[in-house]
Amino acid sequence: MLRFYWQLGKELHERKSRFSYGQSFYKTISYDLRKELQDVKSFSETNLKYMQYYYEMYSIFENRPQAVDDFDSSIIYCIPWGHQRAILDKCKGNPEKALFFVNQVIQNGWSRAVLLNFLDTDLFERQGKAITNFKQTLPAPQSDLAQEITK
Repeated sequence: MLRFYWQLGKELHERKSRFSYGQSFYKTISYDLRKELQDVKSFSETNLKYMQYYYEMYSIFENRPQAVDDFDSSIIYCIPWGHQRAILDKCKGNPEKALFFVNQVIQNGWSRAVLLNFLDTDLFERQGKAITNFKQTLPAPQSDLAQEITK
């Protein structure tokens, strides 16, 4: 389903530039989609906007060569849509932050309530920011472990 939302978001992103302000772009698309696909309930104007935001947020990762950083773009399809919407709301304009939270949800199995809690506590900004002298005083494996503990 999220791959479909991605594709629809891409289409919305590309087509929106052809509409002028005031032409009820989302309202028109929503009406047309609900008329054509009557059994599908996810085509509200708000949800269509989220689909476009979803595409725009992660589109920078779309054509990234995987060999460079071992990034697997399919992870953005691995968490529920409600989680994605929460991330989109809290991480506007910051794809790295959004991707951090996607990874955290996958690794830790966070519910939406837990995700919202961590989004509100600035977890991304606090990650690994504790000031320490571990790198200077400990060998590499122990300094990395000690730094992880401070997270």
